[in-house]
Amino acid sequence: TNVIYPYMGKGYSYDVNSLYPYIMKTKKLPVGKHIWSYKNDPKILKKNGWSLVEIEIPENLQIPPLPYKDKALIQPTGKIKHIWYNAEILNAIKNYKCKLIKIHKTIYWEKEEILFENFIKDIYKKRINSNNKSENLIYKLIMNSLYGRFGISNTIQETKFIKEEDLFKIGRAHVWTPVT
Repeated sequence: TNVIYPYMGKGYSYDVNSLYPYIMKTKKLPVGKHIWSYKNDPKILKKNGWSLVEIEIPENLQIPPLPYKDKALIQPTGKIKHIWYNAEILNAIKNYKCKLIKIHKTIYWEKEEILFENFIKDIYKKRINSNNKSENLIYKLIMNSLYGRFGISNTIQETKFIKEEDLFKIGRAHVWTPVT
C-alpha cells in the first residue's frame, strides 16, 4: 500500500475481517500449463496473466496507476515499457486514460480454479470457534500466510558466520560495531 495523505477529516474507517483469506476462498487462481503470446492484441489483456507492454501514462496524474518496485517504489508517468498484471493494465487504460502503445509478450494460463475454498472454510471455522487468543492468532496467521506464500521471492539467501578478519576477503567489508 502507498498512503500519500494519511489524514481523513470527517469520515469512517473500516477494517475488513480476513480479506486475504476471503480472496483465497472465492477467487480463481491460474492453474495448468502456462501459455506465451507475442500478439499485439489488446484482447489478450483479458486473460489472467502478465504482459510486457509499452504504455503512456499521463503526466498530470497525482498518483500514477502502474507502480513497480526497483530499489524503491517507482510511480512512472510518460512512455514506459514494463511488466504488469493484465488487470492493472486494463484498469490504467479504462480509469486513468493511459494509452497502450504495444504489447510485446504475455504469459497466461490455460485455466483458472478456486483452489483454497475448503481449506479457508475449515481454518476460519476453527478460528471463529477458538476461545484461546494464541490459537486464534495462529489460525489467522495460517490463513494470511497462505496468500503471502505466492509473493515470496524464490531467491535463496545464505547466511554464514565468518571471522572479522575474513570480511575483507569477500569484498564487501562493513564492520558492525555493537553499542555498549
